Amino acid sequence: MQTSAWLDGFETMLAHLTAHWDGQLLITRNANVDMLKPDTALTKHNSDIISIYKLHQVVTKPTRIAAKSKTIIDHFITNHANRVTHTNVLPCPLVSDHSALHLCIYHND
Repeated sequence: MQTSAWLDGFETMLAHLTAHWDGQLLITRNANVDMLKPDTALTKHNSDIISIYKLHQVVTKPTRIAAKSKTIIDHFITNHANRVTHTNVLPCPLVSDHSALHLCIYHND
C-alpha cells in the first residue's frame, strides 16, 4: 500500500476513534513519513491529519539512522502531549534498523 493511501486509512481510523473515545490516546506507528522533512507532501498531509484531530506527534529524535541518512519515521501520537514527561529512542541494532521508542506519561485521574 502506498503511504498516501495508508494516511487516508489512518485518517479514517482517527475519525472513528475520536468520535467514540474521549479518553487519552497513545498511538504508535511506523508510518514511513519522515518528520525531519516537514516540507514534503506526505509529511504535510500527515501533519494536517494530526492537527485536524488535535493530536501531537511527540518523537523528536531520529528513529532510523543509516550510513547516509537520519529519519523520524516511527511516531508516538497523543491527544495529551502535556502528560508526556519523557520520550526517547534507544538504538537496538541487534534487533532492528529502527531504534526502540519509549515514552513516559503522567496520568492524572
